[in-house]
Amino acid sequence: MAFEIRLPQITQTMLEAKVVNWLKKEGEEVEKGKPIVEVETDKAVVELEAEASGVLLQIVAAEGSMAKVGDLLAVIGESVEKDKLSEGAFTPSQVISPTTSVPAADKISPRLTERKPVSPAARRKAEELNIDVNEISGTGPDGLVTVKDVTEFMESKPLKRDQSGTKYGDEEIVPLDGIKKAMFDNATKSHSTTAQTTTFAEVDMTELLDLHQRMKLPITPFVAKAAIIALQEFPLINSSLIGNTIVIKKYINLGVATSTERGLVVPVIHNAEGKTVQEIAERLKEIVERARAGKLSLADVSNGTFTVTNSGVFGSLFFTPLINYPESAILGMGKVMKSPVVIDDKIAIRSMMYVSLSYDHRVIDGATAVNFLQRVKQKLETLPPDLTG
Repeated sequence: MAFEIRLPQITQTMLEAKVVNWLKKEGEEVEKGKPIVEVETDKAVVELEAEASGVLLQIVAAEGSMAKVGDLLAVIGESVEKDKLSEGAFTPSQVISPTTSVPAADKISPRLTERKPVSPAARRKAEELNIDVNEISGTGPDGLVTVKDVTEFMESKPLKRDQSGTKYGDEEIVPLDGIKKAMFDNATKSHSTTAQTTTFAEVDMTELLDLHQRMKLPITPFVAKAAIIALQEFPLINSSLIGNTIVIKKYINLGVATSTERGLVVPVIHNAEGKTVQEIAERLKEIVERARAGKLSLADVSNGTFTVTNSGVFGSLFFTPLINYPESAILGMGKVMKSPVVIDDKIAIRSMMYVSLSYDHRVIDGATAVNFLQRVKQKLETLPPDLTG
């Protein structure tokens, strides 16, 4: 089936153009998006691109002739019709007489009249660089965007790269896929579904820091164990809302948010309620190493019931962590830092840390959330046997 090439309205004032030079001959292959003919408007000489791939079956407007906006310039067809052309037997039904034209601008297709005046070469250059031509101010006649305009626009941007790594401006195109897509989906679901609010507490970590140095274990396993103890006392925190039903989990599958080169992942320690601090630390080290090596299994990240996340390692004082949907709450750890505090009406320097609990207020009331967080605080400050054994 033949495809017509008609003269578009390149500028707002353009009514006709002179055909200067055909870049392809009849019978030659043409490629969509590649220049096929040069035309001279009332303002400039521009290239027109082929809007389809195939064979240039017929040139209707000869070089040196004038064509009005909307006039037929040439016909492109399928390669199988090339033989018919050489035999002089090709008479495509879509070919309109060269005298057929659109004499007035109000009869021109809206697609032609409304688009930004851009030379075909400039449009092709902008597409190669993934630049929106609407952002470029044209310096050509009637605001025509030229290749020079595209080049200057590109050079005004100090650093930019597309998905293939091409530098061309001040932005970086990052595909939203893999872990980033999973994080996007989970965050969207959490924000759009839960009624999230956050409560905070300040914990004196001085004694716990001494314990962690003696046991040579990170801080997170101690906080995780304190949360596990508190979850058994406040089981509503360890629940999910499924439809109109609150499902309270009698087991604790503890997720620990972990930063990797590919993004944030949450590996899960299953049945954490029966594990000691030492066992939690060993399991946490194992799954974090596998997470950062990209070797987690589906089971390693499935069926979490409650999550602990630590932004203090990045220097955050306190924050409002996002609930890891479909869980109902998440515990956040801030930075441990020495601070002046009042103890028995005296000022002392202690190692303090803010903890936060974000929770779904549809499921968990404020009193339950605050009491849970206070119990975590109390366990971390008093160091019961469950945290020292």
